[in-house]
Amino acid sequence: MNGKLEQSSRSPVRGTAAILLIALLLSLAGCAQGAPQAAVEASPAPEQQVQAGQAEATETLEQIEETPVQIVETPAIEPLLAALEDQDEAVRAEAVEALARIGAPAVEPLMALVKTGTLDAILGAEEALGRIGAPAVEPLIAALKDASLVERISFARALGHTRDARAVGPLIATLQAGRADLGSISTSALVEIGAPAVEPLIAALKDQDRDTRELAAETLGQIGDSRAVEPLIAAMQDEDHWVRGTAIKTLGQMGATAAIEPLIAVFNDEDSSWTLAVEALVEIGAPAIDPLIAALKTGDDYTQSCAAETLGKIGAPAVEALIAVLKDGRPDARIWAAWALGEIKDGRGVEPLSAALTDEDAVVRAEVLIALVRMGGSAAEIALRDGNLEIIARAYHGLVRIGAAGSEPFLVKALANYGTKEMAEHYLNCGNDLLEDAAREWASSHGYTIVQGENTGGPTWGFDP
Repeated sequence: MNGKLEQSSRSPVRGTAAILLIALLLSLAGCAQGAPQAAVEASPAPEQQVQAGQAEATETLEQIEETPVQIVETPAIEPLLAALEDQDEAVRAEAVEALARIGAPAVEPLMALVKTGTLDAILGAEEALGRIGAPAVEPLIAALKDASLVERISFARALGHTRDARAVGPLIATLQAGRADLGSISTSALVEIGAPAVEPLIAALKDQDRDTRELAAETLGQIGDSRAVEPLIAAMQDEDHWVRGTAIKTLGQMGATAAIEPLIAVFNDEDSSWTLAVEALVEIGAPAIDPLIAALKTGDDYTQSCAAETLGKIGAPAVEALIAVLKDGRPDARIWAAWALGEIKDGRGVEPLSAALTDEDAVVRAEVLIALVRMGGSAAEIALRDGNLEIIARAYHGLVRIGAAGSEPFLVKALANYGTKEMAEHYLNCGNDLLEDAAREWASSHGYTIVQGENTGGPTWGFDP
């Protein structure tokens, strides 16, 4: 029969799909259990009989698509389950659709297929169970407690596909310690369920189990519901480092502007959470600029450095605000503003940085010089050419790390005029031949002997992490 079906120019359904649909339609028509099998196993019919059967199947399918199915006999289920393993993706999709229409009677066979089927069949079973919806929820929840890991993964995914609120509690229970192997799957399922999962997940942020709290925070971030913002801000104070870190990352992913000030406060944490706070604030972006500028102006050294790093990573949107600090701020704030502008490398910063080469504070002038050289191009050339050699000597650490081509003569002159023993040792070990020769000459002229010793810990040419 397959050969004749493939030869028919009128066939809208191919091979296994035709058999599948005919079996289903016969059962819907109330045929005896043996009738569909007889139709499949019958001897090859004349061409016109095959074409007529296909036309009738197609016409009946169109009628079913327009008419809700209320009663379905079971003979169609087994062929449909078999079709979930078909190599043809279209056949598998048709089988899923048909099983979803059958509904409750298909739940138990589909769950059994998860234990024995191929990967394609299992994925099809998960989708069909999800589309069946409410009738599948309680059996799937019950199976989560006793099934094998592989089966629980499939049942958790199917529960997510149902988007049924009853699945939320059992899925959250799988987040607990010792069941982390299922955690990421349950997280995805809860995200698929969406809004009904938010309040239970917020409650889970206070669970005694660390894994549950961490995965609840991660899941809330993926759902992105604003109800989670304040509870996640509170979770930034969790006793566990990993939970705190997940809450911080999640708030950044959500773009939670209400979290900006609490995230800036994390800059002073003793652990490494400040790095996560920087990245979270970068994800929030432009709304964080003004609070970060305030921290740059008034914070302690560590807060200032973190704020400058964040503004540098936010990039172009922060340029004008940083230029304003460069013109009117405490010397330490001007230093960090110059550093951030050098990181951003936006052309709008060249003129104000060039003007700041005459800043009253020598350290500011040195950082401004480094920023201009980091920007490269004509700005760097002009800055080095017009820069005071004393300022170049102050800035040599940064200039060596940048490793700008053509900067060596200025660094050599700065050593000759304002050099120190430490500066000469750094030149000697920085990896640049010209600077090493200059250091040897400086040492000889100042009565020093060069001996083999430990690394001085100075800058490396062209290494600017």
